[in-house]
Amino acid sequence: MQSQGRPFRIAILDLTVTGGLGASDIVNELRRASPGIRVILSTGYARGGAEEQGLGWDATLDKPYTLQEMRGAVERALARRTPT
Repeated sequence: MQSQGRPFRIAILDLTVTGGLGASDIVNELRRASPGIRVILSTGYARGGAEEQGLGWDATLDKPYTLQEMRGAVERALARRTPT
């Protein structure tokens, strides 16, 4: 979609990726490429409401998670207002 000139609406990123870039490494790049993107942090570590801590995530998703929990995180992320 990005190659067709349509920005991404949502991304689910893992906090850490062995041998690769984790969420905190790429969240700002994603927001520059798609300014309205919503970002969900997926992690196996306890984060405790990272979206309220101003860390750049619109929602968190604790592993392991069900499809229903993923849907809830997507709904929360899409419902958040963009800062003005």
